[in-house]
Amino acid sequence: MRSGLLVVLLASCSTTPAPRAQQPERVIVDHDFVWDEAHSMDPLPGKLPDNWLSPVDYLNGELQFRLQVTEKADDTPVWLEICMWQEKLGGPHTCLNCLQPPFRSPGEYTCRMPMRRKKELDFTRPFVATQIRIKDGSQGRGLDLVRVGKGLPIKAHYQVVLVPAGQRFSGWR
Repeated sequence: MRSGLLVVLLASCSTTPAPRAQQPERVIVDHDFVWDEAHSMDPLPGKLPDNWLSPVDYLNGELQFRLQVTEKADDTPVWLEICMWQEKLGGPHTCLNCLQPPFRSPGEYTCRMPMRRKKELDFTRPFVATQIRIKDGSQGRGLDLVRVGKGLPIKAHYQVVLVPAGQRFSGWR
């Protein structure tokens, strides 16, 4: 009888750690856009983490991008990026892009990239301004499309999801 009790006690005292709780993915862009100028100011700061390291580690995670282009004026290659400013628009910032090569026509484009650290930015503080930039991608990150007078207008649905460190992306919905 004693040996049966011992087995039950050992079975309930497992040394296997409990699985890590899933942290929330964060949708930072999920909008329909009609770009007829070179950039759009967006209400992203409320969707960006105030602190990218705590309580959830987004800084060591990744970004997932999806662009669904329904209309585009011509076949100009387009470089698309999100720029986030920390102190003020035009101040210290980072721009994020992984849609390579630049897109030329209607279609669906996806990519993923690790978050990029910039040493002059403090990711434990909030970003104060954001822009989604669309540029001439003929030779990499070129001029804003409105300055070169081509490529516009573009109609698209754009999504960007921030995935915490150590997690897999749950997929597009």
